[in-house]
Amino acid sequence: MDKEIVGVAPAAPIGIVGYRAHCDAWAQDEESSMALLSLLGPHTVLHAVWGVLIAGQVIELADGTTLQRQTGRNERDEDNPATPGVRYPRAVARFSDIEQAHLVMIAGTATLQVEPGQRSYLLAAGSHGDPARFFALWNRTVPIPARPTWAPYLWEEGLRHGVVRPIAAYGCHAWAVEPQADAWGEIIQRGVESRILK
Repeated sequence: MDKEIVGVAPAAPIGIVGYRAHCDAWAQDEESSMALLSLLGPHTVLHAVWGVLIAGQVIELADGTTLQRQTGRNERDEDNPATPGVRYPRAVARFSDIEQAHLVMIAGTATLQVEPGQRSYLLAAGSHGDPARFFALWNRTVPIPARPTWAPYLWEEGLRHGVVRPIAAYGCHAWAVEPQADAWGEIIQRGVESRILK
């Protein structure tokens, strides 16, 4: 490709093994559950890569990274076949003058479509996260009442206690937010007792 695609690559694109396409951003947790994938290449090739991922297969990047979609099941409900699969809304922008396209897949668990009790994923451009967006996700998944003004405290304490944890990412920053009500309840209780939370 001799023309630059300006404005779509947050990081240097990495080739996808076996395809004439590149990945410029991804986020995936330790369980190989993809939260975000951004691809560049010919539209038909990107559609093929999308199909492979939706079928539950793995793609490999030229740097050795393997990516796969989330199944929607976690440790506590693996035996429950009624558990819904994670949806991947996608957006495609076509650049007809250079015969290329940009496809972005984002897991519903990284959007406000996340369900109560589901692990959610916060995606951010900066390494300090986004407490307001974190609170919006947290508020949908954790069944404990809280005030939006508590977001910075919940974010910091969540990181300190491991219920918010950084996940592997390229071209962005990402964190998993665990919906463990007991752990969050203790964090809030400590904040109230110490008068940090009002």
